[in-house]
Amino acid sequence: MTKVKTSREEKQKAQDYIEAYNLLAKGMEVLGVFVSYPAIRENPIVKGRLERAYILLKNDFFSICDRYPGFDDWKENIFRAIPRLGGSYTVDYIQEWVEGEYIMPEEDPRRYGGSHAYEDELAMISEQIYTVDPDKKDIDKMPKDCVYHKSYNEANEALMDAEAAKELSWNKIEEYTFDWDDKNGKITINGVYKVMKTKPGSGSDTQKIMEQLAKERAGKTSVEFEPKLKISSNKKRTLSHIISAELKMAGALKPIFFKGTEDKTLRFRSPVSRETVENERIEGVGELDLAIMRAKISAGEIEHSNNKKQQKAEK
Repeated sequence: MTKVKTSREEKQKAQDYIEAYNLLAKGMEVLGVFVSYPAIRENPIVKGRLERAYILLKNDFFSICDRYPGFDDWKENIFRAIPRLGGSYTVDYIQEWVEGEYIMPEEDPRRYGGSHAYEDELAMISEQIYTVDPDKKDIDKMPKDCVYHKSYNEANEALMDAEAAKELSWNKIEEYTFDWDDKNGKITINGVYKVMKTKPGSGSDTQKIMEQLAKERAGKTSVEFEPKLKISSNKKRTLSHIISAELKMAGALKPIFFKGTEDKTLRFRSPVSRETVENERIEGVGELDLAIMRAKISAGEIEHSNNKKQQKAEK
């Protein structure tokens, strides 16, 4: 039997269909996480990111549909049924849509809902992919050269933040620590969140600050000193500016660890308790907590929330 060669146009169509398949799947994942965990919805940063990610996925999905009329006229498409998260599309409303209605209320206990429609739609899209290009494999992986990687990656970032928010509801960060490795130059917060690297032996101002700080803080929880630097006559490049911009102490990091640092005087403290941070009403702590927790999860330092729930239930 002679194998029919897939044309370039058909290959492009199959590629677009695969991208649609993965955008749809990621949208359902975002929706599922948003609905399932109250701790995530209670975190305004993560809630907003999930809502935005869902909209971007939806827009990109329909931009593919617009190029191929009739490609996806599925009435129960999740993006049509639930065009956005929040507002009138409450958690109860979404859950009812996911669970659906009884097929035959008096005779059949089974339901047909959004989750079933979603599976049917994925099956329909995969059928179209293989119809256009029978040689396609791994359709559940977003192609590396996908033009929609921005929305897809943003959704993955939002989902990682959601996992961190869920963990934070169980495991609050009670203390913030600042460390510098004089051998490789890494600056880490709470031992896991890598902020930046200085360059040992470079003679840069950031390197000098860290070398002098390491000597001054030995065995102390707070220090105050005037570092010896070659700061230029540029009025904007003050010690405070170097700490913020060049040492990457942005957001909550500077007021937590370098509170009170002025043009010539460096003030430093570590560790700093959550109580202190809250009493001083330092802004941006929510973002920092997410970053630290994400780093802990990536490093394998945190057990999954579901495991902890199960352990507590067994006790």
